[in-house]
Amino acid sequence: LIVPLGWFFNEEILQLCYGVGFKDASPFFDLLLIAFFFMIPNLVLTQATLAIDREHYYAKITCIAALINIGLNLYLIPTMGAKGAAIGTIVTEGLVTILIGAGIIEWSRKIRLRQ
Repeated sequence: LIVPLGWFFNEEILQLCYGVGFKDASPFFDLLLIAFFFMIPNLVLTQATLAIDREHYYAKITCIAALINIGLNLYLIPTMGAKGAAIGTIVTEGLVTILIGAGIIEWSRKIRLRQ
């Protein structure tokens, strides 16, 4: 619900939160809203990872994601500007979702094999 409403009211949201000067940023805001499809599940996956005592795994994933995001920003921002930064954020969040999800699946399989 947040994403479609954000797409529909993007200019109004930016004006309300940041002022009239940010009205032109609405295309970037639209892109960043895509990251919500990954960020919200990441909140749950992060809590699950911590609950099963996989803090080291989570720390590794976070460091990998940070390095990839920095690399993407170094590559995309000079060529695409703010749009490149938004795309880098989406890719990074998607990667975190995949890696944390894979870690939980791996842990689950190990637990099943022990039983």
